[in-house]
Amino acid sequence: RATRRRRLFRGVAKFLVAVTSHLRRRRASAVVADFLTEVIQMATIKFSVKRLSRQVRRITEACKEYMAQRRHRLKVMNKIWEHAEDTHLKAFFEDYKFDLFDEAGLKSADKAKTPTAMAVLNWRKMRVPAAERDSVITRFYTNGLRRRVDAQRRFAIATLEARRQRQDLQEMGMSMVASSRPSSAGDSDATASRG
Repeated sequence: RATRRRRLFRGVAKFLVAVTSHLRRRRASAVVADFLTEVIQMATIKFSVKRLSRQVRRITEACKEYMAQRRHRLKVMNKIWEHAEDTHLKAFFEDYKFDLFDEAGLKSADKAKTPTAMAVLNWRKMRVPAAERDSVITRFYTNGLRRRVDAQRRFAIATLEARRQRQDLQEMGMSMVASSRPSSAGDSDATASRG
């Protein structure tokens, strides 16, 4: 009887050891699973952050490139404006300098060297002020850019709409072809009734 109790005690002890080791392993595997889940989440977050930083870098590079192009284009437009303005003002003052002398009270071209005559002939003072010119050119450039972006957007929308309509037509054609084909069972019935 004592041997039996010892065996029973050993069996219960072995069972309890097995159960506790199983529970310990289960808890350890749960800890490892939680850790791996967090590692995967951290890897996903890390990947998302890298992707976001790449996109931000790309956007900043595109903005810098746009601003450089914009500055260059505005400078070119400004030079074209100045050249056209200088050409027209110079031609105007050359054509009408004697009329301007009369208006200024100068009688002859001999007095063209006087400060009053020089002030009348100084057509450079008649240029549009630089700040105003820059403002007008910037507004013109921005409006042109806006029109271009709108045109590109409308073109993209029209292209997508055309593609969608083409797919609809293809699907409709496929369904019409499929519905116009007689079934194979119907073919055998039709040939049997003819024969």
